[in-house]
This record gives sequence, structure tokens and C-alpha cells, in this order.
Amino acid sequence: MGNFWGINFRNTEPNYWAALMDKTSGLLWEVLLSKNHGVDDKQLLSIWLSKILVSPGWPQPLLFTTRQSTIRFLNAAFELVINEPDIDGIENEFAKVCMDEWAGHSTLQSIETTIKSGEFTLNGSDIFELLTSFNTWEEKANRTYLYNQGSRKTLAFLVYTLVNYDSESNNEVTTDSAIRTVTHFHRLISLLHASNSKPYLVWEITRFIILYRPEVIPYLIIEPGLKTLSFIFLDDINLFREQKSVLNLELWNKSTSLLLHSLSVEESQAAAKMIFQLYRSLNKNKYEIPYNRSNKKLEIETKENHDKKESVVLGLIENYKLYPNQHMHTQDEFLLPTLYEDLSAAIINYSSKPLYFNGTVQFPIIQWDAMSWLLRASTYWKYNSQKFLIKDSADRLTSEFLNRYLESIEVTEINKFNQFEGKEEIGIPLWSEKIERLQFIDWIYPIYLINTQGNLNMFLSPRIAIERTPDKYHKKNSFSADKLRTHIGVLLQVLRKLLLPVIPYSFQKDQLKSIKNKIEKQLIDLLRMHIKDLPKQGRIDLFSYNKEWQYQTTDIEALFPQIARAINWFSEKDAVINVISESGDINKLLTLLEHVKSEGVKQNLLDKIKELDVQSFLETYNWIPEVQNTVSNLSKYPELITQIEQAIVFWKQRIMTSREDPTYNLVLYKAELLVAYFKKSEQLIDAVIEPKVSFHGQKELQIKDYKKFYKGLLYILSKPADSHSIFNSLLNQYPSYPSFALNRMVAKINLAISAKDNNLYQEALEEWKEAAKEFETDAMGSLNPKISESIMTILCKTGEHEALHETYRNLDLPDRMRPTILEILVDSLLTQNKVSEALQIISAAKTYHQFSDILDLQFVIDLEKSITTIDNVEELKHYYNRIFMSEPGKLIRIFPENLNGRVDLSEFMVKEIILAADKLLDKIMSISEIASEDKYNDLIELALDARINPWGWQVGPQSRAAFSGTGGKQPGERDLPIMNQFKRTFMVCEAFIYRDSKTAKDHLKKVFNYHHNRNSFCMLIYDLSKNVKGFQKHWQHYVEKILPSTSFPLGHEIKGSAKDVCKDFGFENSAIKICSSEHQSGTLLYHVFINLNYKL
Repeated sequence: MGNFWGINFRNTEPNYWAALMDKTSGLLWEVLLSKNHGVDDKQLLSIWLSKILVSPGWPQPLLFTTRQSTIRFLNAAFELVINEPDIDGIENEFAKVCMDEWAGHSTLQSIETTIKSGEFTLNGSDIFELLTSFNTWEEKANRTYLYNQGSRKTLAFLVYTLVNYDSESNNEVTTDSAIRTVTHFHRLISLLHASNSKPYLVWEITRFIILYRPEVIPYLIIEPGLKTLSFIFLDDINLFREQKSVLNLELWNKSTSLLLHSLSVEESQAAAKMIFQLYRSLNKNKYEIPYNRSNKKLEIETKENHDKKESVVLGLIENYKLYPNQHMHTQDEFLLPTLYEDLSAAIINYSSKPLYFNGTVQFPIIQWDAMSWLLRASTYWKYNSQKFLIKDSADRLTSEFLNRYLESIEVTEINKFNQFEGKEEIGIPLWSEKIERLQFIDWIYPIYLINTQGNLNMFLSPRIAIERTPDKYHKKNSFSADKLRTHIGVLLQVLRKLLLPVIPYSFQKDQLKSIKNKIEKQLIDLLRMHIKDLPKQGRIDLFSYNKEWQYQTTDIEALFPQIARAINWFSEKDAVINVISESGDINKLLTLLEHVKSEGVKQNLLDKIKELDVQSFLETYNWIPEVQNTVSNLSKYPELITQIEQAIVFWKQRIMTSREDPTYNLVLYKAELLVAYFKKSEQLIDAVIEPKVSFHGQKELQIKDYKKFYKGLLYILSKPADSHSIFNSLLNQYPSYPSFALNRMVAKINLAISAKDNNLYQEALEEWKEAAKEFETDAMGSLNPKISESIMTILCKTGEHEALHETYRNLDLPDRMRPTILEILVDSLLTQNKVSEALQIISAAKTYHQFSDILDLQFVIDLEKSITTIDNVEELKHYYNRIFMSEPGKLIRIFPENLNGRVDLSEFMVKEIILAADKLLDKIMSISEIASEDKYNDLIELALDARINPWGWQVGPQSRAAFSGTGGKQPGERDLPIMNQFKRTFMVCEAFIYRDSKTAKDHLKKVFNYHHNRNSFCMLIYDLSKNVKGFQKHWQHYVEKILPSTSFPLGHEIKGSAKDVCKDFGFENSAIKICSSEHQSGTLLYHVFINLNYKL
């Protein structure tokens, strides 16, 4: 063509451009530079872009350019990008992005409405917040707003090239040539610093860093203003799939450590802000509930990986020292307490908005989770020396947590954007909080501290009103019901968190118990109020089938099963069972029956269900799935066979005649097979008519296999070999059914028992282990207790007792208390001659399983009988000797509380002396005459000796050498030394008859010389007053006049006034008065004053 020529690289076969574009574009840049001296590089690059970027695909020209040409290309690209006016500004970015993709009039109107709603605003306070809010756009729209921007294609290419080729290190020499400065990725970092007002730029740069240059990340983390940016996309870095979790964990570990090392303690507000931004990035996906839950294994694995990562990252923050590299500072100083106040403020001031401006209400869960974390940290022992930096902020966090919770749960109206009318309005919110998300908060810490502040009742009883209405269909009440369900879900989460195996440091056990009791009471009150629909009374059934059925696929959102399981932990099971029973709702009773583990409660529930008229109850249902649910649930219990047959009749007559539906026939078929199985009749199983089902799912049982299954169950005891064969066949056909593998194991165990072949036990366990590899953890949920029971049986039979006990310890309390589990455990303990441990287990079981007046549970009686047959006399003698050879102070702590009730040795013996005196008073009136006064002591000695002698103690040889103030020897006024099993005195009781002040004072002074151990003494005073009035007068004179005026030995003077302790010892309004006096030496003197003539 004249003087021009060209080669068509594009649209040819073969496609030369794909192979040659890198080299061609590089050579073109070199040519432009060589032929255009004096022309600005930015202008040359614009020419180059117009020639090269006309076809799909981005070349890499810098692979074929000289070093100097590469630098000029990158510098020009940098200038073009940073000066591009299109990407300036935050306010209009959403409109630019949308209009780049769509151009229709309707679309423009839609964009205008969306912009007006305020949903797509950006937070430009710093680059972290900018990118975070930018990323939210695509989450809101569930589409790729940002990837398809045609007008910014050239700009994207320049950013791509800068990310790929910006040099990691660059040496700069100052003008005096003395100082050499090394910078890293200086163009990229400069662009990012300029991105605060260029949202598209930060998004595009970070996208390409993720894909091509993750090695930039460490330099971002140490760069002021950019430190936390990388944490937003750490999880998006491409890693080898097989090692992704390990590498990702290490990436977070190293990145967090680097950030902590780079923080400036002097700038505590900025450091605290960055810690919280790190926390938000770490947990940004933590609270998401997956829509597709078919891959439960992946879901569990993802959660475990996150938990591990969170533990590592928070551990690094919590354990980071304030001055890690300076040995002059104490190593007890940590960073977190220093930042605690500012970090608390950052969390409290964080504004968490719902994703959509449509009136949806959700808890600010990440904020609450962060609060809970900091409150947990406030209890750490290692921060004790820095508690003064924490306490006030922890108190504020606690108050704010409560306020935020009440604000959220008590909300009644909300601002929302009406998309149809294009305006804001106030209306009833949409409650969208998921109970499942609540489990991510460590509730025990804020709740314990809220209780410490005295505000627990506010948390337990938020103001959620149910209006009185003519019927139950009321929009505002439905919203309130959803809130109440969530609040109950929160209370259940707190209750579950209170069941800790180890009490957190600084927490008091009695306080935790008090909180637990208050929560249980509140739950019972809520159940009582809202267990049935009574709209005219302002009551609504929060647990109706209509509310629960949508959650049948998950046991986390369905609320009533959670309550049923929680009852296993209730202190007062009776109260909650009675409240639910009063509803008369057979479905609720059946749900309880399915989940409670107490045999007493189960027996009670079965009795209540048997009292109900099943047919009348089913007639109240207007919805067939409710009837179907009742029929299916009844069919689980052989004890309810009469009720099952009534339900089957109702199903046949009322449901199957109303509509043709193949599933109705299947429900009937399953129920009738269960009845036949419960009646233990193979003939009845064969007689059940098989329904005609045209289609069944790939994993569903074929119709004929249901009969096969129930025959296998029928044979499991009587013909275990046949049963094993049936379940083995079913498992081969349906390898994802854990129940088949479980029943196969049970059949093999029974076969081992009948054949007395221990090898078969091991075979059963190995078969189970092999089959279990195919099962998802979630699929075995309800079967886990039975699986553990079978494994424990095998371990017991094969003598692997340590493994058995490990399996037992891994069960939660309700499953540990299952009768079959207890029987296996007790059998194992008795085999090992651990009788005392077996007795403890049985005692715990008796307490757990009792319900109201149902105390004589047969399985407990059988367990007790198994122990009484054990010949363990030698073991019992060993324990007897071990117990009664204990020192008195230790021994009294072993005694049952009803024996004495005191655990302090001095108080214990005073109580014994009092009880002996009480015995004396019982008999004194029946003795017509006592010739000598000293015989009072003989009676006391006999009574006291009789009480303490079984423990190896005694009242020792009595000194009759003490002299009273009357001038003569008085054998009746003597001391009673209390001796232990080694004949050593550990307490002295001085007894005398009250005559006058001088006599009393003499005895009070000389008691200090009776024994070198002066921790405590007991004064036993016999009063011979003729009437009660005289006794009261002598007692008052002794306490108020004699004790204060007695000249006790030097160093043993009385401190203050005597203290009346009659109530403490349980002797109010009695002929016995007791007080105690404390002395300078620390000695406690107990004074027991006895009215020998107590008749009125």
C-alpha cells in the first residue's frame, strides 16, 4: 500500500499474536523510545497503548526491554495512573462503575434509586476501611461490579504491569553520595498511599497482588498507613490446595508477628485501631452460615481451621510483651493491657451496619465477639500486675455489651429504604438473626461480669411485648415472637457455656451456679408464658410446629429440641417438665422424650402421653405435616404402642382418604412396620402391605429393604449371626447409612457373647472402624451415644479398661448417665476391684435420674445389687483404717454433713460438747437425785465419749487437781481433755458450776494453763438457777460483766466483746446458750452455758 506495509498478526490461523505479542510489544516500546527523543514518556506510552491494547490479552513487554527502558515504562505508567482523573473521588464511584456496565434508561433509574438508598457508600477514613467497604459492594449485589469495567481496561493493564514489574528493592543515593536508601516496591506503595481518594485503585492493586505478587505483603505490613491492608486479603492468596490450611495458618502467624513488631506503643490509639482491624479481617467470614450444607465434612474442616487460626493470632496478641527486645524492662509487662483502653474504645465506637438498608435487624456480632474476647482477656492471671490498666475499661465494656444487646433485642421500629417508592420510612423491622450465629460468642465472660455489676436481671428480661389480639396472626407480635425465640437461643447458649469442665480464673463457682439458676428460672418463666397460643391473653406459642418445621434439617435453629436437650442440665427438671406438660401438646412431649436422658423424666413423660387422647389431639391439627410428624415421633417408642395404633387409625381414616399422595402410604408403611417390630412378630412384619412407590432417591431405601431392616433388628438378640448377615448386606448396598454399621456391630457383639469368643469383639470393632470412614460426622449425631455404648462394651469384654474410661470421659454428662453406659462402666470398675469409684458413679446416677417421687429406678437398684455381691471386706478394712487414722482436722471433713455440720475442728468439738449437753438435759429430769455435783461431768463424759469413740477419739484421764475459788478441792470442777487416736490432746473442755463471779473468773484464767496448744478451749458452765429468769440473768451477767472484767494471763487478754453464736450452732430458744470470745494470742474461747433446771 504505497510506502506502507504491514503484517496481520491477528485473526489468522495460526494466531501469531498470541505467541509473539510479548516480544512485539517490547520491541515497539524500544523503537518508540529510540525514534522520539525529547518526547514525554507518558505521551509515548499512550501511543504504545493505542497500538497494542486493541485485541484481547495483555502482553508482557518488559520481558523484552532493557533495564533503562523498563524503568521508563514503569515511571510513565505510574504517572498515567496516579494522574488519571476518572478514578479520583469517592462520592461518585458507584455511579461510574454501574454506568460503565449498563446504559439502559431503566438501569439508570435503578442506579439512581440504589444510590439514593445509601447502601453503596464508601468509608474513606483510611485505606483499610476503604477497601473493606468497596468489597462489600459485591457481597451486597452478589455480582461482579468491579471486574467488568470496559472504560478502565487500559488503566487496569497499567496497574497489572506495575504490580508485576515494580522492583522489590531500589537503591537511592542522596546528593552528597554519603547516604544510600533502600526502598521496596516504591511505585506500588506510593500508589496505595494515594488511594485514599481513589477506591478503584486500591481494589485493583490488591487484586493483582493476590494473583501475582504476594511477596509485597511483608512490606505493606511494615509501611505506615498500610499496615493492616494485607490482612483483608490474606485468605485469598493462592496456595497449594493440599497444604492450604497449614500454609494459611503460617501466613497469618508470620504476618501478625510482623505487625506486632512494627507497632509503636507511643501511638496507642493507632496501634489499638490496627489490632481491631486485624481482628475484623481475621473473623470476617467466621459468622457466615453456609447456604449449601451438603458437604458437612468440609464445613467442619473449615470451622476447625478457622478456630486454630484464631487461637494462634489472638494468642500472639495476648502474649506479646510490651518491650520484647529490651531486657531492662520487666518481662511481666504485656502489650494488650497497655492498649486495652484504646482498643476497648475502638470496639465500642465501631459502627456495624446491616448489609442491606431494608429494615433487616441483625446483631453486631463481630463487635460483640471482640468485646467478649477483651473481657475474657481481662480475667487472665498473667495480666495481674497490669490490672490497673484494664479494670475501668473492662467495666465499661461490660456495660456497653449489655446496652448493645438490649438495644438490639428491644428494637420495635427501624428506618429503612422503600425501593418501590424511592424513599426512607419507619416501619417494623425484619428479624433475620440466626440462633446458629450466637454460638460464636463466648457468652460466659460478659454475662459473668454483667452479673458482678448487678445487672443480670436486665439481661435476662428484656422488654419484648406481646400485644393482646383477637387471633395469633399479627405482624408486630410475629416480630416480637422472633425476638423472643432469639433471646431464648441466647439464654441456652449462655447456659451451655456455664457447663465448663474448668472454671475460668477469678470466677467463683457459687456465682456461676447462681447465674445458671437464674437463667433456668427465666427459661421456665418464658416457657410458662409462651408454650401455647392464647392471643387474647397476650401469649403466643414460640415453639409451634409452624415455627419449628422450617428448621428440620438443622438441630441448631430449631429451638424446642435445644430446650429439650438443655433440660438434661437443669437443676430443677421437675419444674420445666411440668410447665411443658401442662400445654398438653403431644408433639412437644415427644420432642422432650427424644432428647432428655433422665430415666425418671422419661418415665414421667411416657405416663403423661399415655393419659392423652391421641385421636382428639390429632383432630386439632389443620396441617398434614403436623399429623405426619406426630405419627412418626410416636412410632419411636414401644411403650406407646397403643397410642401408635390410634395414630395409625387416624392416619388411615382422615389423611389417606383426603388426598392421594404416595408419601402418605410410605408413612403408614413405616409406622406399621414399627408396630410389628415392637410386638416382636416376624409374621406381622411380613404381613405389612408394601406401598407402590414409583420413584425413590439414590440414597433412599427400597421398599423391600425396610422389612429386611426390621427383621435384622428382630434377630439381633435371638439370631445374631443372621442379624449380622442382614445388616452387612444392607451396609454394602447403602454404605452411607451409619445405623446399618452400628446394628452390624451390635449383632457381632451378641454373637461374641453367645459364642464366648473374644476374637469376635475385636472383629466387630474393626468392622465399625472401616465402615465409619465413609460417614460424615453429622450423619452419626443422634447415634453417637449408642456407638459409644457398643464400643465400651467391646473394650470392657476385651479388658481394655483405660480406653473404655477415655471413651466415657469424652461423652457429655447426659450421655454418661445413660443406664446402659453406666452398667458397662460399673462392670468395668468392679472387674478392676474399684468398688468405691463404682459407688460414686451409682450415687451420681441416682441423683441425676430421680424425678419428683420416682426414686426407685430399677436399673439403679440392679447396679447397687451388683456391688453388694462383691466380697471386698479387705478393701473396706483398708479404707476404714485409712479414714480413721486421719488427723481429726482432716477426718471431720470426710464425715457426712448431717453428723455434725462443722468443718473447723474447734467448732466441731464445741458442737459435740453441746450435743452431749443436750443429751444430758434430755435425761437430767428423769434422775430424781444427784448426790454429788461432780456427777454432772460424769454424765457429760459418758455422752461425749459415746459420740466420739467410734472415730478412735476419747475423753482422756481427767485431772481432779484443779482448785476452785471456794478454797477447797472440788473434784467436780475439772477439765475434760479430748484426745485423738494417738492419745494426744487436741482440745480441752473446762467444766464448772456457776456460783459467783470470782469462781468463774478463776476458771477462765486457769484454763490457759491446761495445755500448750492454745488455739481454742471450751468452757462448760452448769447453771443451777431455780427458773428460766434466773438462768437468763446469770447468762447475761457472765457475758456482759464477768468476761470483760476477767484478768486473763498476759498476752491472752480478751479482744472486744463476746459474740453470741447460738444461731450458728442451731441452738436458738434453748436451755443451752453459746458465745465465743477472741483473745490477743488468737485463742478462741467457746462458752457453753447450760440451764440444768429448765422446766417452766
